[in-house]
Amino acid sequence: PDVTAVYGKTSVLPVYLDNTHEVVGLQFTIKVPQGMVLNTGDLALDTRGEDHIATVKKTASNTYLCMVYSPTNKLLRGYTGKLFDINFTISSSFTDGSTHSLTLSDVVLGDAAANNVMTSYSIGNLLVIDGADLIVQAISVPEEALTPGGTADIAWTVVNDGGMSTTGGWKEQV
Repeated sequence: PDVTAVYGKTSVLPVYLDNTHEVVGLQFTIKVPQGMVLNTGDLALDTRGEDHIATVKKTASNTYLCMVYSPTNKLLRGYTGKLFDINFTISSSFTDGSTHSLTLSDVVLGDAAANNVMTSYSIGNLLVIDGADLIVQAISVPEEALTPGGTADIAWTVVNDGGMSTTGGWKEQV
């Protein structure tokens, strides 16, 4: 599926696998646009893993190798669903509203006998959006001194200066 990103925020690239054969491990190379940086290292698998390890390693400029494997040759659970998320960021060089290609290559799905059972694969695009940008404005505090254990009325206004609505709410605290 397509993935959206906002400059200055960590975004998530989900990795799904719909397989028709039993799979023990997989690997693929992903090439991303200049200015998109994947977080490398070990990843947490969703519920499809047994003792599987997922990792992302940068191999060249804008190119990453992603691997999922079981040190004990156990099968992935199930035949469909999300495997893991890769966190990433984009640079300020991306333009709001722009679309960028992501490229997969060297895709291998391995069964317990080390056969490649990969039949097809697909990948979406990177969509750059102008996200919600909450800014605190007009803070008012009492001019008199506060005493220990006392109370005060404090008010503020939160403005969304971004291009998207907020979702999931937010918490405010002083």
